[in-house]
Amino acid sequence: CTLLFYETYGKSSTEQDLSPRYALLAEDSVVQAVPEHPKRENVFCLSNSYGDVYLFQVKPSPLFILISSCCF
Repeated sequence: CTLLFYETYGKSSTEQDLSPRYALLAEDSVVQAVPEHPKRENVFCLSNSYGDVYLFQVKPSPLFILISSCCF
C-alpha cells in the first residue's frame, strides 16, 4: 500500500498539480494513536517496515473518533 500526498495548501483546484508530491510506502505498517503529544491533539503515528516513523494530525471528525476508539 502506498499513500500519495499532493501539495494543495493555498491553491485553488485549478492550480493544483496532479502528480503526487510524496509517496509513503505503508505496506506492513503499524498505526498507533499518540494521545500524549505535548502540543497537538488528534495525532497518530505510522511506522513502516523500513523503520520510518511519521506523525500525522487530522481534523476531529466523527469517523476519526470512531476509528480511533476501535482501532487504537
